[in-house]
Amino acid sequence: MKTRPQKVVALYLALKNADTSWKLPDKIIIKYINHKNQLYNSDGDYYEHGKDWDVYISKMEDWRYSFACTIHELVEMALTKNNKINWKNITDFDIKHPKFLDPGHHKDAPYHTEHMEAEKIEREIIKLFGLDWDKYEKDYAKLDKYPPSKSPA
Repeated sequence: MKTRPQKVVALYLALKNADTSWKLPDKIIIKYINHKNQLYNSDGDYYEHGKDWDVYISKMEDWRYSFACTIHELVEMALTKNNKINWKNITDFDIKHPKFLDPGHHKDAPYHTEHMEAEKIEREIIKLFGLDWDKYEKDYAKLDKYPPSKSPA
């Protein structure tokens, strides 16, 4: 496991070698869907379609939870683009590890650092809403009761 200084160095090196060739998408389309309609067991997922980014967020009991997840996904998307991490590799990793409640926490995830940075911001959003992170995680875990479908939305 990396120590805090190692993580900071890893993030610095990733940002130093950032991909400046990509452009902002024409549109970021955010869709709030039933969890059972996710491509796989994830509360947030994203794809690139031409010049647009599509984001699929599972509807949760409290709209603020879905909003916090949205912010997490947007930050993660930007960081992974910035750090030249292929989104298909992220999806492939997640699908290959269905037993992980949150595959981005796994140290071998290709987007682990970016995921953890996005989670810091997500935690702050939950805190700013005056909500409890542990309850948020419990509500997220409830989503896992649905079987995965073959396509989003």
